[in-house]
Amino acid sequence: MQHGEDLHVLNLVAGNVSSARVYDSEALAHWAGRDLSPGERVTVTARSIGPEVERLEIRTADGVLAEGPPAELTCELVVGDPAYVVALAVGGPHERAFTGGAYAHTSPVYLDVAGRHVAREQDVRWCLEWLDGMETLLRSQGTFETAGQLGDHLELIGRAREVYRARLG
Repeated sequence: MQHGEDLHVLNLVAGNVSSARVYDSEALAHWAGRDLSPGERVTVTARSIGPEVERLEIRTADGVLAEGPPAELTCELVVGDPAYVVALAVGGPHERAFTGGAYAHTSPVYLDVAGRHVAREQDVRWCLEWLDGMETLLRSQGTFETAGQLGDHLELIGRAREVYRARLG
């Protein structure tokens, strides 16, 4: 890998994420399945379009990596542990925004490092707690057309729990 290669180009439309082209498909294809070495440097670029975007952010699980004005934001990430990168485009009220303010959030780009995948313990535990809450909500307030539907939902939640528990080791 060359120093300064773009990890990902994120094309955002604040207020809603453009369904036509959320990501640069060539960049995604280039990074899919890549395994990075600790200490490698990766350039991350987020781009936005639209007059409603006031600020861009590039984040990892550790927080904001970079923030700046709209149009384009580029920063460098030195990878250590496996991580993910997301971009946000935000702005105040605007006629093109569906809610009180403009907001778009990309899906994460996962960075595998030294053969390890992203699975931070605190994130996995959060997901398990969320599944517990979902089960409680379904049991207490769920409305189903058939008796078996609750069981189907609970089975799916159980399978999801198995995945997350396996990531805890």
